Amino acid sequence: MSMKKNFLYPMMALCMMLFTASCSQEEVVTDSSRPEITTMNVNIPGNGDVNTRAMPTIPEGYKLRCLMQVVDATGTAIQGNEYKQALAVPAEGSLTFSFTTPAAGYKVLFWADYIPQETAELTADHLYATTDLTQGISYVESKLEDGSLFNNAAADAFFGKAEDGNSSVTLIRPFSRLNIKPASEVAEEYSSYNRITVEMKVPAGINILTGAALATTKTIKYNGATQDKYWFNNFVFTGNTTANLGEGNDIKIVFTKEGETADTKTVTIAGEDVTTVENAHINVNVKPIDGSQSSVTVTFPEDLIDPNAPKPLAIGDYIYADGTNGIDPNNAVAIVFAMG
Repeated sequence: MSMKKNFLYPMMALCMMLFTASCSQEEVVTDSSRPEITTMNVNIPGNGDVNTRAMPTIPEGYKLRCLMQVVDATGTAIQGNEYKQALAVPAEGSLTFSFTTPAAGYKVLFWADYIPQETAELTADHLYATTDLTQGISYVESKLEDGSLFNNAAADAFFGKAEDGNSSVTLIRPFSRLNIKPASEVAEEYSSYNRITVEMKVPAGINILTGAALATTKTIKYNGATQDKYWFNNFVFTGNTTANLGEGNDIKIVFTKEGETADTKTVTIAGEDVTTVENAHINVNVKPIDGSQSSVTVTFPEDLIDPNAPKPLAIGDYIYADGTNGIDPNNAVAIVFAMG
């Protein structure tokens, strides 16, 4: 019996030592595999070129703010001030957010837009409602009919999403910028009409988590002067699977002359004829046929990069099996962690 005890006790002690060592090693691996602080570098593309790393030109009288919100793997917001931040974007230079790394998988959502220079609180919205980035971005209701969504460089905005472990993200525009203009053969006919009213139904916003346009729509309106190059232009929310404005989402335009009310022209552009591509400027060349129908030709301005062309690699990009790259993690086969 004594020999059995003498053998049993050392064996039990050895097992306890092995178990303790195993737990200790596991804790070391877990701690070292996730940094205590996560730092996210945010790139915002410049004007005119969707691929540039230069900061955009900020319209006079405005400042550019960037909002960040960290969510868990299910898309639920992680609570705490450090996981929901707002920073002013400098005219030149980099933008960096830092937060305590969550214990489990997470995603980081970003939205950047312009607010008036005199706005004291960076969380105060101007054109776009940003109460909770997990619920998507939509229009501020009071701005739908006051004309500020038209012919306004400050209506531009940017969004993006980073996955657990990423240290950099490049935002893109969630819009098509639509430049509505007359086709060359009818330009002279409409040149004397210098005022328009516009009513158009558009997607109500963007889901940052999925990159899809919201299923609901909003009606936006404009009443004012025509522009030199276009009848008008505006930014329209466009999801990553959207092809056009959509059936029934027509653009209705009434033309008048300054000081005259009797001489008017009415043009309706079918929503399904208006191509939309996220992160791109699009010229919609309109040839009115009658009051209820127009022929539309879509072109991309020559000074912009083709939005369908392959984009240069950047840290945080995903690579797909066909050799292309982007910011959507779905169906990705690799991710860019560093650039040579």
